[in-house]
Amino acid sequence: MIYLIRGDESYLVQKEIAKITSAAKVEPMGLVRFNGCSPTFKMSAFLDELMTFGFFASKKVIVFKDPPFLRVAKKGEAKRIEDSDLRLLSDYVAEPSVDIELIFYEEENHFDSKLKLYKQISDNARTYSFATLKPYQFRKEAGTIIRSKLKNIDEQAVDYLIENGEGKLEKIYRDLDLLSLYEGPYDLNAVRSLIASSLENDIFEFTNAILAKDLPKSNKIFNDLIFQNISVFYIIATLAAQFRFLNQVSYLTAEHYGIEDIMAITKTKSSFRIENAQATLKNFSNADFLALLSELSLLEQQFKTNDVLDLKNRFALFLIKITGV
Repeated sequence: MIYLIRGDESYLVQKEIAKITSAAKVEPMGLVRFNGCSPTFKMSAFLDELMTFGFFASKKVIVFKDPPFLRVAKKGEAKRIEDSDLRLLSDYVAEPSVDIELIFYEEENHFDSKLKLYKQISDNARTYSFATLKPYQFRKEAGTIIRSKLKNIDEQAVDYLIENGEGKLEKIYRDLDLLSLYEGPYDLNAVRSLIASSLENDIFEFTNAILAKDLPKSNKIFNDLIFQNISVFYIIATLAAQFRFLNQVSYLTAEHYGIEDIMAITKTKSSFRIENAQATLKNFSNADFLALLSELSLLEQQFKTNDVLDLKNRFALFLIKITGV
């Protein structure tokens, strides 16, 4: 059987590979792996494995990551696969061995579906696609995983891990591996101290807290950023950039642009970030963002033109004003 696995959600890709491998019940020597991006990869070695029986004629599983013959060569990249080898592979795909489970997979959407060989493999393979989960799917799946692994974790800590997960289940599992070294209890303070949040995620949370007019949370995140030696000027500039981004997504969404188009226009690599922004935008208008940007601009000008001795207190007053307290 041939399998073709695509997607940038690496945890789900690896989970499916493990499922196929386990079901095959092969001996350790019957599991063979190839990496098409490795400088030591040789097509001849792969074809040899494909054309030979398994150990003691047992079943064999071949797992092939990023096969170079399923993507277009990069500019300046030397040709690595001979046409004669491609013909041999094509012949095999037409009549695959019943004793070999052949798995082709990639994790960063490098496959080129326009290639003739790709189309042939796709027509003869069991195909799976594991794209990045939508925010609501990720929240549900990640929450289930976290609660199953950490039985005594509180809900605030669950929310923190989900928000810090960057939309990737692989990140959730890495964080859970770190937390498994700690005996608990797993409350928010303990989890925050063990799992560092990225600056990008802190700013995202900060933006949402401001929009939600949640002054306690806004102050908490602001003080955390100051504790990390992030300057007030940098915080203002980054917040302004985030509000401009949300305003741009709001406009493009209203104009019925698709997520991929919005990603291209805003130069955003993650669809998760766009979908999160769209979820945030549901209760806000362009006028709301323009008002916030105006307040930030005014505050920045005050900092530049006045001799402000305590920037932290001035920003705290700004938070009180914009959260409507």
